[in-house]
Amino acid sequence: MQIKKYYYVFHIAVIFSSYAVAAWYSNWTYREEIIFDYAIDNDLTNFPVLLYIANHDNFKNLSDTNGSNIVFTLVDGSTKLDHEIEYFDQASGQLWAWIRMPVLDSTEINSNIIYMYYDKIYTDKQQKSSSVWDTAYRAVWHMNNDPASSGGNEIKDSTVNSNHCNTYGSMSSADIVGGKGGNAISFDGTDDYMQVSTETNLDIDNTITISFWVKPVIDGNFHFIFNKGGWNKLIIRQENVNKFMIKLYFTNNISGGTRTDSGEWEPYTFLNDEWQNITYTWDKNSSLNNLRLYIDGTLKAVTTAGVNSNLCPSTNNAAISSSGAPFNGTLDEIWISETIRSSNWIATAYKNQNDPVSFRTIGMQTEYGLPTITITTVNIPQAVVGHNTVFNVRTETMPGNISNIFINFGDNTFDNLAASSSVVNQNFSHIYCSNAAFLFQIKAFSDIGKIRTNSMYITPSPYAMPQAGGAELVYLNEGLKIKWTLASTNHISRAVIYRNSLQLASISPVSTDMEYLDRYLLYDTAYTYQIGT
Repeated sequence: MQIKKYYYVFHIAVIFSSYAVAAWYSNWTYREEIIFDYAIDNDLTNFPVLLYIANHDNFKNLSDTNGSNIVFTLVDGSTKLDHEIEYFDQASGQLWAWIRMPVLDSTEINSNIIYMYYDKIYTDKQQKSSSVWDTAYRAVWHMNNDPASSGGNEIKDSTVNSNHCNTYGSMSSADIVGGKGGNAISFDGTDDYMQVSTETNLDIDNTITISFWVKPVIDGNFHFIFNKGGWNKLIIRQENVNKFMIKLYFTNNISGGTRTDSGEWEPYTFLNDEWQNITYTWDKNSSLNNLRLYIDGTLKAVTTAGVNSNLCPSTNNAAISSSGAPFNGTLDEIWISETIRSSNWIATAYKNQNDPVSFRTIGMQTEYGLPTITITTVNIPQAVVGHNTVFNVRTETMPGNISNIFINFGDNTFDNLAASSSVVNQNFSHIYCSNAAFLFQIKAFSDIGKIRTNSMYITPSPYAMPQAGGAELVYLNEGLKIKWTLASTNHISRAVIYRNSLQLASISPVSTDMEYLDRYLLYDTAYTYQIGT
């Protein structure tokens, strides 16, 4: 059982807070802190994180029209990160970007802090799209390009391999629709498909991870989603049953032997016209030659694939959908890696892409050279008429120094402090002569000519209220007696007893020695008492 003691203080306070200042990237004018969520289970290296921001007024007013002036850095504020902007719209303040995190930490959230910088005066393109994707990526199709654009290579591969796709059929600009990572492409199930025009590094032999987002239309027909090497090799196919099921085909003989069907996992059906994330991994070098299926980041099935030859031969360029069995539905973020992505990589990627808003926290905007200010009061109570009130003021800037601090106590009394430091932490004392509401205000000046003002309202108590002391519990047959003392009864009209935040009694008049008997107690129950004056 606990007893809490407190006193009532007449005041209202608003405290403006700031955060620690890291180094600054060049002299970009504005930046914001972004905190990414944890990696699942273990740290991930060179992990591409999806960042989504919408209705961002700072983009509308302070960035350029295509987002080329956006820069991302590590938490040190100066180490530039590779990023790719998939979509940017200044008018709506919307950004979809992929950022390569050297380490996405699974336990230390401070390691997942980055800074985002932007400034209209810089127009040079800052993104390095292909550097976001490590060397194991063979193709990354964001499916965000206009399939009706002319000249070929309409659908771009973001990796260094440039495995761009030509589009075929009746694909049009109207096929660009909302996806899971910005835009996606809708296929009509009649003649829409795309094929890599000139392949690089897609003849995969030993290990592979294929992931994609799919929103299928179940129409009773079978449809190709992806294929490499035609019927004799790698095919990901939607079956023609009255449910959505994926088959992955392999062969034992590259020259035309009997085809072995692997990866036919009928228990795992899919929902019509809803997004699902599919990931396959296959490791030819493992003793079990395992093929694994992940759905929405979770391992659903493992089977042994009978493959003893090149999985993705040079014959037949890779295709998304097909001319013979075109896909019906929407596809987004099709990624191929010549490596086995770990289960926590796959689970973290799903978590990030499925709900990118929940995966990040965005901090306040700070301006280059503009001081930050924190105001706190030192005394308890904060202020009493005729007594010293102490304010602690901390102001800092980056880069440069604080040159001057001007203080307005709110009662036509002022103070001024000259400074020459990037961080100033100073106490200021003042005596208020009434219990009116006062606006305490600080102006901090930086040596590059920028000024920040912060303030707080404070209403001094007309007098100091004595604390309840000497609290004591006495167990009696009829209940529990609570005893306490008051150092003074001046200006105290009554005492109030609370149990578990509910008022038990109001006692008036008061004395220096007080007590209250609580008769209504339950056995084996914990209670918290509070004494108010």
